[in-house]
Amino acid sequence: MASELKHTADDEWASALPGLDLQHDFRFTVADWPAWEEVSRQMNMHGAEVVSMQMARRAGRYALHLRLRAIVPSQARELARLLATHGLAEGVGIEHTMLATSRMVAS
Repeated sequence: MASELKHTADDEWASALPGLDLQHDFRFTVADWPAWEEVSRQMNMHGAEVVSMQMARRAGRYALHLRLRAIVPSQARELARLLATHGLAEGVGIEHTMLATSRMVAS
């Protein structure tokens, strides 16, 4: 699964908005702790930075809500697709969020 996540022309707008930080909320479930370790390894391998993480045990599985940064929307979508198609995660959902950085708030 060592595929490289690529930028697309649709991602160019993200860097054109100074003072805003693009983040991605991922929600999914994993079967067990080793599955989470592989998900985490894939995120690190593709340059995603975990900003926050919530994990809950549900029906013998782990439900996760992660906020990632340092990747663009197409990379986030591709990462979600990789996690689902390789059976690492189920019910993968993603939402892109723009947040004001501290530089913008202070202005």
